[in-house]
Amino acid sequence: MPLARSAAESTECARSVLSSFIDAFNRGDSARLATFFSTTQGATVFKWFVTPETPAFGPGISQLPDYFATWRDSGERWRLVGLEAGGSPGWHGGVDFAMTIERSWPDRSVTNFGKGALDCDARKIFVFALGSG
Repeated sequence: MPLARSAAESTECARSVLSSFIDAFNRGDSARLATFFSTTQGATVFKWFVTPETPAFGPGISQLPDYFATWRDSGERWRLVGLEAGGSPGWHGGVDFAMTIERSWPDRSVTNFGKGALDCDARKIFVFALGSG
């Protein structure tokens, strides 16, 4: 049974998971990136990962490493600018969050807003949707 958390506790937990994910992305740590997504672990299993560069419902979990490598190889880096979460657990057993991420390349940067859901205890992201800036 997931722990009940206040909005502040949920936000801090989501910040910890997302910051670790972004750090692994920026380092190009494929092994670590893979630990944030699962089809068998967590309150809810992986559903989708969507950005302006992915198909409408995102790539499958097995395709994520290729997307991450392509983005990183192009010089893309991410920075978590803002994050808010409500009390949890949500109806799905996890934490719902809203985020602001700055995505930068050697020649430009954009700020994208998005939302998602994750399991704080398992440290698994099951929904990640980043929109256009």
